Amino acid sequence: MEQSDDLVRIAGRKGLMAKAITSSRFDIYSLSSANKQLRTAAIECFTSFLCLADKGNNINQDSEKPAIVISAHKQQKTTFSYEQAFNSLFDALEQLSEIAERESVMLAMENPGSGLLLSPLELRELIDEINNPYFGICFNPDNAERLGDPLDWLRILDKRVIGLRLPLKDVAENGAEDSQDVIVTELERQGFNSPAICNLIV
Repeated sequence: MEQSDDLVRIAGRKGLMAKAITSSRFDIYSLSSANKQLRTAAIECFTSFLCLADKGNNINQDSEKPAIVISAHKQQKTTFSYEQAFNSLFDALEQLSEIAERESVMLAMENPGSGLLLSPLELRELIDEINNPYFGICFNPDNAERLGDPLDWLRILDKRVIGLRLPLKDVAENGAEDSQDVIVTELERQGFNSPAICNLIV
């Protein structure tokens, strides 16, 4: 955590502004784990990031606070039930969303490509049930493509998308329109004006 704080301060002195902060150690699978110790550590990590984001860009008081992104790394093999994992994830996200609202920091969860939330309808229902204006989706078209049509996911999730994960791999074939252009065009149609996140660090 001290290293994260130092990185933000150094970036600020150089005139750079963090747009997003995430963890390479913890992700949605950590938050849904049957291992209580791992789940607690993940919640504490993202809680500390939310508090860091509240002060991270304060070199310029008018600066936008960086969003906190909960990534969806490659799923680890699990032996517990889908229902238990979903409920654990929901409880963790609800708790973190309340902290995000308290700190006035946006919290975005990357849509996974396996293991959990296998439908955009299920993901939409989760977001709507948490019902917090500071919580939404950092849309990963590559993960969505593993489970269906990214455009279908994007249209169903609609305004719940508050960030975009880049780079996008080209899923188009035979000279068809580049997938990145298609995604960006749909986001523009929806009035999307949030950051596109190219590299998630910390």
